[in-house]
Amino acid sequence: SFRENVAFFGSNIININDVIKDNYNGYLFEDNNAQSLAEKLRLFYVSKLPNVIINAKKEFKEKFTSKIMNENYIKIYKQIK
Repeated sequence: SFRENVAFFGSNIININDVIKDNYNGYLFEDNNAQSLAEKLRLFYVSKLPNVIINAKKEFKEKFTSKIMNENYIKIYKQIK
């Protein structure tokens, strides 16, 4: 979603919260909590929408392009040899 200029919503759990910074490049809601998700959806529609999408796009370009991901995988493979 970062690459496509779409807001990202995710449960505040391990691995998801490593990628999403709440209210910066997406929205984290409490796991298994519909009220928390509803509140984040409300925030999405009334505030910060442009900034969140701009920040998400920036994060994608800095960390998640195919080139960067491939370079990171190569580094990991070299470490485990």
